[in-house]
Amino acid sequence: MFNAMARKKKEIPITLNFKTNQKAIPQEALEIYLSLGHERSLRKTREILGNRSVSLRILEKWSSQDKWAEKVKEYEEKLYEEVTKDALEVAKKNKAQILVLCKGVLARFLQDLTNRKKPYKPTMEDIERIYRIFKKELGEW
Repeated sequence: MFNAMARKKKEIPITLNFKTNQKAIPQEALEIYLSLGHERSLRKTREILGNRSVSLRILEKWSSQDKWAEKVKEYEEKLYEEVTKDALEVAKKNKAQILVLCKGVLARFLQDLTNRKKPYKPTMEDIERIYRIFKKELGEW
């Protein structure tokens, strides 16, 4: 009778598992489903719910009515944006630190050159080596 009333309202019910007398809430199932990443499946979600067992059929119903596929896309897009933003921030900090380090190395190199009694002429190999270091660490500059 409980499920019949819920169908009439066209709501997703909180399903009561009569064996364990515990509730399996659709939102919790969705959160588990989203957290599974590339291993995402309704079967795996059902396994994780464990003692609040929900039938695969009910999970299919929830996922269909609540449009889980769309929510997965939204979740993954948001996650991708956050990860990309964080990675760019780290890259910017690293690039700035590497630039400071490279400037320090070049300053030291120039200081060593000016302090020599015998003038030093860098070879093309020296210049290429410095260029490769900068290009590798800083990209296009």
